[in-house]
Amino acid sequence: MILRAIFFLLCLYPNTGLAKKSVRACGGQSEWPPSSYYVDGQKKKIEGYSVDVLHSIFKNTGHQIEIQLLPWPRCLAEVQKGTDFQIAMATSRTAERETKFLFSQPYLYLTPGYIRHTKHAPPLGNNIKKCGINGFNYQAFNLASATEIDSTANNYESVINKLKVGRCDILLEYVEVAQALLRMERHGLQNKSFKVEEVNAAPPVAAHFIVGINSSQSKETIILLNNGLDLLEKNNKLKNMLLKHTIGKP
Repeated sequence: MILRAIFFLLCLYPNTGLAKKSVRACGGQSEWPPSSYYVDGQKKKIEGYSVDVLHSIFKNTGHQIEIQLLPWPRCLAEVQKGTDFQIAMATSRTAERETKFLFSQPYLYLTPGYIRHTKHAPPLGNNIKKCGINGFNYQAFNLASATEIDSTANNYESVINKLKVGRCDILLEYVEVAQALLRMERHGLQNKSFKVEEVNAAPPVAAHFIVGINSSQSKETIILLNNGLDLLEKNNKLKNMLLKHTIGKP
């Protein structure tokens, strides 16, 4: 199966980037550790769990994986077209997305949660002000419908400023992502001023690689990704890759 998948890769996208022996993937520009983030916050080198997984899958195939962080709505739009970007990283399912994309098997599970400011954190209730980021999927958080979440902010800096001045009571975010952002002190977050809590009774959410459902050779790409994930899981490499980006990072 692995050899067959590599053969598919050699035939992928004859009129796009793969003709140049490159495959392009994208993630969110705001950074989303442990999946993908900039080294030391500088927008020069990208690392992360999803980055390592893709490099391992495409290793020894004769094709180079290129990764770029874009505004998340643009990343999804580009992958849906499939011309300049073929893969989006760490994407959760929604009914709408399933009409536009094919999903790999899960390779990351995240816990729904939220970030609160330690100085003004009212008790949770129906009247608390909930904030998020434009383009993010909050269906799994079981706190509110999309219309009850202020998702007008386009990045973490904007929404965290809302938390600081009390325009939001909580920022909806997965626990693993929020803890990593706090540990790295990104986007104005500091451990002494913010805390992370889980959403009660919310099950873990699976994250996937996705490709545009109508893009060239989309089914073959998913076969390649799934076979690569199966091999990494069989060799117990996925767990070690994730630990690298959740333990001991500055």
